[in-house]
Amino acid sequence: MKINSSTPIYGIDFNIATPFEILVNDVPVMKYFSNGSASAFVPINGMLIKGKKQEIKIKLYNSDGEKNITEDIAKYFSLKIVLSKDISFGKFQDVQIIKIPDSIKNTSFVEYVFPFYVEFPFEIEGWQKSLNLTNEDKDKLLEEVVLKYEQFRNILNNKDGKEFLEKTKHRENELNQAFYFNEDQKREDDKETLEIINRITKVFPLENYQMVFYGNGKIVALVRIDKNFRGESALQAELDDESVQIYELLLHRPALGKPLEVIR
Repeated sequence: MKINSSTPIYGIDFNIATPFEILVNDVPVMKYFSNGSASAFVPINGMLIKGKKQEIKIKLYNSDGEKNITEDIAKYFSLKIVLSKDISFGKFQDVQIIKIPDSIKNTSFVEYVFPFYVEFPFEIEGWQKSLNLTNEDKDKLLEEVVLKYEQFRNILNNKDGKEFLEKTKHRENELNQAFYFNEDQKREDDKETLEIINRITKVFPLENYQMVFYGNGKIVALVRIDKNFRGESALQAELDDESVQIYELLLHRPALGKPLEVIR
């Protein structure tokens, strides 16, 4: 993303040496299921909730071929919630340093949840008032979710970039606000989206997926369960350079009787 300077950008700065998932307010911001370690800075403004205690959830898994998580994984675990006002991210201010127990024994999975507090100038409704989808009939909900993903597959197959932007407008409006995009930046972001859609050579079928809930039950998605794309969105396409473009689709129901919509 193109980020303006002198505006508060919150993120997570981490180095983790085992497969993991990181969620903010129960919405995924980073997943890694390969062997070895991963480190990055990931902005999280789009997952923050105004005026409320925020929550970060860290899920750690065993590596391939290992029965349990390596006992000394805490030695190689580093995660901070940071604030940056530098467009180059050259300067970070620590907001909170996350620490896990020194050793983890006899388990293939462990989860930690930590509260944190931040201040920011925008207020985004997001999924706060959405319906709890876990209360709905799971089979009917799955049918609706699959249908929504298939609609987006058709949009991508037809290279209908304008329809794609229309169907994701609410999400993009909220993210533009969260990252302080000006009108030029919004147009440039839309242009890049259209260019990538025009480069699609093949849209993959929906396969090897399961339905998962996020946002404390208010968000639903289809994620892959096969090894190569574990945890990734089930909506994927191949581009003209043979790379794979993954399209995140997190859906919510804004009100009773309303269809599912893209929220993130």
